[in-house]
Amino acid sequence: MGLPDLVSYEISCEYRMGAHCTIAAMARTPDATIQALRNGTSPENVKTAALVEFTRAVVKQRGWVEEAQVNEFLTAGYTRAQLLDVLVITGLKTISNYLNHLAATPLDEAHRVNGPFQSPLKFAVE
Repeated sequence: MGLPDLVSYEISCEYRMGAHCTIAAMARTPDATIQALRNGTSPENVKTAALVEFTRAVVKQRGWVEEAQVNEFLTAGYTRAQLLDVLVITGLKTISNYLNHLAATPLDEAHRVNGPFQSPLKFAVE
C-alpha cells in the first residue's frame, strides 16, 4: 500500500484504486492508512506521510519536485535510491492507469469491497 494507490488516486483510476485497496487490506495495512489515501490525505505515520507527500509532488508536478521536497523525503528516513524507486513506480502506475482509462476496464466485483472510489478528476474533465 502506498505508492501505487497514491498514483492511482492522483491519476483518478477507479480500477487500480479498487484493486490496490483490496490488496492493501489483505496485507493488513491499517484501515486508517487506506482511507487516508482514498480520501487524498496523508496517513498519520510520519514516515509514510513523507512518502505520500513526496509521491504526490512527483505526480502533480510532473517530476519537477523542489529541493525542499527532496530534503523532506530524505529527512524522513528515505534514501536517494528510494527517490528513484518512487519515480519508477510512479511511471509504471501511470502507464497502467492510463491503459485502464483507455480500455474502460470495469472494476471487478472482488475489488468493490472498499466501496466506490470518487475520483477528484473524473468529474472535472467530463
